[in-house]
Amino acid sequence: MALIKVKVHPGAKKEKVERKEDFLEIWVKEEAKNDEANRRVLEILKEMYGRVRLVRGRRSRLKIFEVED
Repeated sequence: MALIKVKVHPGAKKEKVERKEDFLEIWVKEEAKNDEANRRVLEILKEMYGRVRLVRGRRSRLKIFEVED
């Protein structure tokens, strides 16, 4: 099990993922309402890592996800 820190930018014009030194920065087109941006970020992380779940930050731009081995 590993933890990933993510900074989310909802409402972006185009989707993008950047790896920073100790976190990921993800831009998504979806807005931060009705969990739309969270769902899209989760989809992106699942494509990258497989089984992933949100641990902390549901209503924040700074989130922590758990990646299961």
